[in-house]
Amino acid sequence: METKLKVFAAIIGVVAAAFAIPKGCHEIREAGERARRAEIERRAAEDEAKQRTASVPDKSKSPSPQPPPGGSSPKAQPAPMVPAVGPPPMPNPPADEVVTSVTVEGTTFQLESAVREGKTVIISVRATNSKATRELGVCLRSRVIDEGGEQHTSAGIRWSGNVYQPLTTWLGISLPSGVPVRFGLQYDNFPPRVAKLPLVEVIVDFNGLNVSRRHLEFRNIPITPAAGPK
Repeated sequence: METKLKVFAAIIGVVAAAFAIPKGCHEIREAGERARRAEIERRAAEDEAKQRTASVPDKSKSPSPQPPPGGSSPKAQPAPMVPAVGPPPMPNPPADEVVTSVTVEGTTFQLESAVREGKTVIISVRATNSKATRELGVCLRSRVIDEGGEQHTSAGIRWSGNVYQPLTTWLGISLPSGVPVRFGLQYDNFPPRVAKLPLVEVIVDFNGLNVSRRHLEFRNIPITPAAGPK
């Protein structure tokens, strides 16, 4: 009986071992499969990391700009200045041009003569007003500049009939519409050597005495001697 039991136990052990061996092989295969998948995933991750690194440029290896041969690095040049566009300035007349007529605010001023009487020079002006009758102011500071560069200011006004009226500051003259009016500016103590006036500047005002001045400029006016008695 004891012998039978031992035989039966041995048989059971053999059967159990037969079933245990396949189970152990199956576990080994699963472990190998997991290791193979892990290796594939690791390699795939490495390949992806290499691709990302290759797509980013390496700034440390980018070439630096080289200076031109024989010189330093070029510097940024400022933008060129563009001049402002505006109306061109009025040209000055030539130095030797004779100017005897000036028109301002509808009135034409014609310088008719510059006559010497001893040490006095009389500048005769004719004013023709094309607008409605109005008052003209003439300033005492109307001046002439002689050939030597000396300035002379007006001493007074000469009217027709050789009537003299000294200027204080301003003198009013009535200008009727369309009718010429003559007046003269007197300059005293003129040097005898002066034969021409490079500039005759008559200061006038149409809007009242010393409200809005206008400077009439006549140029290169010859001085002629007064006519003797006939």
